[in-house]
Amino acid sequence: MKKFIIGFVSLTMVVTFVLPANAQTVADLTTQINNLLTTIAQLQAQLNALQSSSTVASSPVATSPCVFNRDLTIGSTGADVTALQQFLVSKGYLIMPAATSYGYFGSLTESALAQFQADNGISPAVGYFGPQTRAVVCTPLNTTTITNVSQPSPVSGTSGAASVDLKANGVDGPVTVPYGTSVKFTWDSKYANACTASVSPSDSTSSAWNSSSKGSVNTTVGQAFSNLTANKTFIFTLTCTNTVNSAKDEVKVTISYPTPTDPAQALTDLKAKTQELKTLAYSSYLANDALDRIAYIRTLLNYLKGKANSKVSDTLAVLDIAEDYVGTPYLFRQYTDQLLSTVNLISLTVTASVDIKANSSDGPITLSSSQSFTVSWISKEVSSCYTSINGVYSSGVIPIGDFYVYSGHSFYPPTGGQKEFTITCEKNTGGTVTDSVVVKAYTVTTTATSTTPTPPATPTGLTPTPDSCGTGKIKLSWNASTGATSYELYRNGSQINFGQTGATSYTDSNLTAGNYYGYSVRATSLAGSSAMSSVVYGSALGACVAPPSPIVDLKANGISNSTSLSFGQSATLTWSSQNADSCTAYEQPFYTYWKGLKTVGSGSETLNNLPANTNFTFTLICTNSTTGASANDSVAVSVGANTGLTNKSPEQLVVSGSMEPQETLQNAQYDYFVSAIDPENSNITYTIDWGDGSGIDSRTVASGAQARFIKYWYSAGRYNAVLTAKDTSGAMAQKSFWVTVSPSNLPSVASIWAAIMEIQKTLEYLKSQLP
Repeated sequence: MKKFIIGFVSLTMVVTFVLPANAQTVADLTTQINNLLTTIAQLQAQLNALQSSSTVASSPVATSPCVFNRDLTIGSTGADVTALQQFLVSKGYLIMPAATSYGYFGSLTESALAQFQADNGISPAVGYFGPQTRAVVCTPLNTTTITNVSQPSPVSGTSGAASVDLKANGVDGPVTVPYGTSVKFTWDSKYANACTASVSPSDSTSSAWNSSSKGSVNTTVGQAFSNLTANKTFIFTLTCTNTVNSAKDEVKVTISYPTPTDPAQALTDLKAKTQELKTLAYSSYLANDALDRIAYIRTLLNYLKGKANSKVSDTLAVLDIAEDYVGTPYLFRQYTDQLLSTVNLISLTVTASVDIKANSSDGPITLSSSQSFTVSWISKEVSSCYTSINGVYSSGVIPIGDFYVYSGHSFYPPTGGQKEFTITCEKNTGGTVTDSVVVKAYTVTTTATSTTPTPPATPTGLTPTPDSCGTGKIKLSWNASTGATSYELYRNGSQINFGQTGATSYTDSNLTAGNYYGYSVRATSLAGSSAMSSVVYGSALGACVAPPSPIVDLKANGISNSTSLSFGQSATLTWSSQNADSCTAYEQPFYTYWKGLKTVGSGSETLNNLPANTNFTFTLICTNSTTGASANDSVAVSVGANTGLTNKSPEQLVVSGSMEPQETLQNAQYDYFVSAIDPENSNITYTIDWGDGSGIDSRTVASGAQARFIKYWYSAGRYNAVLTAKDTSGAMAQKSFWVTVSPSNLPSVASIWAAIMEIQKTLEYLKSQLP
């Protein structure tokens, strides 16, 4: 049996219930139920006393049995937020992290509420607590349900009651596992005729839980799932029934994003997730969806620190700014554009290394005692190098730059012996890197008979390829010839001194762009040289030509920069763009009339019903995704006053979050959202005189838009707040509402009902244990 602890602090008592984990008899359960009913009656008596005689003079208290009498959203605070969070916790939708206080409506509460709405058919399921959701949440809180719980009749025999225990990876949950990790569900069902499964949300990775058999009587079985969808929380439920009762258990499983382990893959995932975030920013996104992606992008960036260039730190700075503007779409879009540009500049850091070869081989190689050979090496991210032969420092070979070739002369190994050539380089970041190659000399033996050595075959496949523009280089490659120990390369009939190595490629440099050069190659060995290959021709590319930058031109009614309109006159925006593949519109001050993606090349759009006495700035930003370059143009449009018409006052004035009677607590913050419709579509300035002597607050927004007011109530009392809505021409509408502020040391109606709700949850659990 699970353990529940319920605590409530009131004016006169502290109520705490601990249900023991051992099995209970019917008599024990009945006693606990009666005790809970007594406690509910005591709490209701407190509630009645609080409603009839508050310390605040003439303070009307909400008589509705539901604790919720306003809309709640991100940023809301108060006892009703605490009650909502406790409700979501009791239903398994919300897990409050340790050290996190109740009473603030944040992103966790929004996500949990959205899932509850989706499961209960409330649309839209976006985590906004409005009238539809209140109706559903308040249904189980009516007084009839609470006070009319009768004492259960004794039932003999509990062995036939169905039960089920569901676990994920051996625990009751919640469980968080990395993406791609297998999750195994095990369950033990007893005295059940059948068991049915459900999962929320159900998608292609989790739906198999619904369709598979789950067993029935006295069954202990398991089922494994892998590759469940990343960054998603699933609730797996199992319900087992018989003719007497049904039992249900559930476990919550969260699939986290994979932990990066490979820098190259992390960089690929970073670019993909950033592009995904940008795409999301240009759609009707939910803040939590954006924040989830931002969190994973930050994980990838932190992993790439020290593994990529300094652009990682620049990108983290842009990401922090983008996160701050998740709630402001037009700014969020701008910063996701900038974020993608900086991500595309990130490259993995090249680690320090050195690679030494003899005749283009890692060795060991074996030659005759008089045969010339070439030692070469390539080093990266080093500051200096030194060489040694058989462990002895060699002052005759001094590396220059990152590439050095030395044709051996005095370094011939003795006949039948060998020499080890070693290069050691100092890394830019400290420490050294080392590589070695061994060259051996074999003993020549004379026999009575000998054959004439055969020279190597003529090389084939000589191919010239121009290097990048402006480098003055041509890359040459050819096929290896059997028996060849080295190759001779010729340009326009003259041999190129590239060390006569066994390499089958070479980059010719310091060439004049546009000139054609003829190349040929032949193979050599101790037996002689091959015939010269056929001549092939190539040329180097000229200077790089930068791609053209985007160009954009925006006009209002055919006029650039700025123009003025009479009230009621339309603004026709026309634009043209070049060298761009996407264009996005922005508008100040409202981001209402001109926004979103616009056609590339050219377009036209007419804006009607622009509000009077308003100065607009319309901007079009066009971007070339290949180069990352962008250009923008803006036009200012000033709309004149509403003259010659009868100006009407704002209509449909609404104060959300202040339904009367409004109960608040002293020294607490509350949010008020106001809106109205202006018949002339003018901007509306809202003012609220709170009635407590604290002054007047003011906000200006577009017609139909919400204005948010944040109020701290410092003094207990009953106050008449007056809301005024005034359009740009001076027409006004007013609304007043009463606010009752209770002393902070008194329990609120909301907190009492939250305690009743918690006790009712325990009551329902105890009743479910009865046979």
